[in-house]
Amino acid sequence: MFLRTQPSSASGTDRWQDVQRLHSAEEVQRLAGTIRIRHTLAELGAERLWDLVQRGECRIAPGVGTPDEALQLVRAGCQILATAPEGLQHAPWSGRGTTEVNAVARVQRALVDADRAAHLAGNRSVRWLAPLLVDLSVANCTPLEIVEAMRVRIEAGAAGVRIDDRAGCSSGGMGERLAVTSTSAFVRSISAARLAADVEGVPTVLIAVSSAARATHLTSDHDPRDAGFAVGTRDSWGMQPVQGGIAMAIARGLEAAPFADIVCLQAAAPSLAEAERFAQAIHARHPHKPLAYEVPAEVHWARHMSEEDLARFEQRLSELGYALHFLPRATFHARNAAAFDLATDLRLDGVGGWARLRAHELSNEDKGYGTVRERRDGADAWASAVRGAIEAA
Repeated sequence: MFLRTQPSSASGTDRWQDVQRLHSAEEVQRLAGTIRIRHTLAELGAERLWDLVQRGECRIAPGVGTPDEALQLVRAGCQILATAPEGLQHAPWSGRGTTEVNAVARVQRALVDADRAAHLAGNRSVRWLAPLLVDLSVANCTPLEIVEAMRVRIEAGAAGVRIDDRAGCSSGGMGERLAVTSTSAFVRSISAARLAADVEGVPTVLIAVSSAARATHLTSDHDPRDAGFAVGTRDSWGMQPVQGGIAMAIARGLEAAPFADIVCLQAAAPSLAEAERFAQAIHARHPHKPLAYEVPAEVHWARHMSEEDLARFEQRLSELGYALHFLPRATFHARNAAAFDLATDLRLDGVGGWARLRAHELSNEDKGYGTVRERRDGADAWASAVRGAIEAA
């Protein structure tokens, strides 16, 4: 264990069980400098995230785009959030990191403000500081760039970082290709991220997320571990076509597992059979390794699973050892579907559609729903308390 501080573990399990590092404790100490900079939000978030992961339940982590959405999700009982900034799918690949980091910082600020306002009011009903997860794509990144990218995410307050091996996809201007980096580049990136977290003194939860199940190409075929999945010859982009699928996802998951805290199956479509196959393969070598599950946001779940299977999906994932289930861009879809429904109601019923929406909002207040107005009221209460403290001094 190379962290400069030992994180607590309410579950009693060894935080660093089955986690390997390619760097030494001496290297961490040399790189850390003489001043310990505390990253309190990231540190506390990582400890809580790991505690939740160890409790044996599969928790849904919805993708959230705005601070107000995050507040409503936490109000309604979501304990883990994955940041999914607005417009990220259209952003240049090279500029996505800044967008993601800014989203973490904005959501963290909103949660901290809500916590302060609740504390001021003596309200302990909601635990506002939910752990935040953020993506880090290793596309075209050197290990040094990975270290720097981790640092800014930790400074923004990220509790966990999803290390993604995608090198590009259709939204990245590569046609219908979905390319992944080599296995060695993926593992090296996870190790670089671990080094950054150790140097910063934060037990950041690293989640290895491979798109191998959906991959069509490799950026490089130099790694012999990838050779078995290559098909044909390099294309006009200089990339090696591969036969992606569950077998490639398992192979890459096994290589990443020793260095990551959690291994994620990013499936092409929801399938309990594939989830079970993946879990059995990973746990055969790493029996204590937590798993995560994800399906692309555009997939229509009802076309792949019955209502009965959907109803027991999280329970079955829990039984297989999955601790997290990511729903990418969940609030994006909820927000746009709600906007379309509102526009339809306004067209058909005029202001009556708006009245129904407001009535629906008010009916949810007993369940804890809060509006943007309430957020402003909390900010005003905080400002009044600050002015009172200054005037009393």
